[in-house]
Amino acid sequence: MKHDKMDKFYNETLSKLETSITETGIDADCSVQRIEAVIHLIVECLSEIKKYVFAIASFWGAVVRVKVMP
Repeated sequence: MKHDKMDKFYNETLSKLETSITETGIDADCSVQRIEAVIHLIVECLSEIKKYVFAIASFWGAVVRVKVMP
């Protein structure tokens, strides 16, 4: 069940990133400008992944603390 949510998040995030990259609207002639735009999109995507992973880690850390403490 947990892996299903992670897989869904991964697939949605990857799809959004691919769509965003495709829709940058920057001509291939402006390769440096396109690369900068794509890097920006990737950094935004990684930020979202980081938030998701930290949210999961925080949840499981809280669960572990509750179970360990008497």
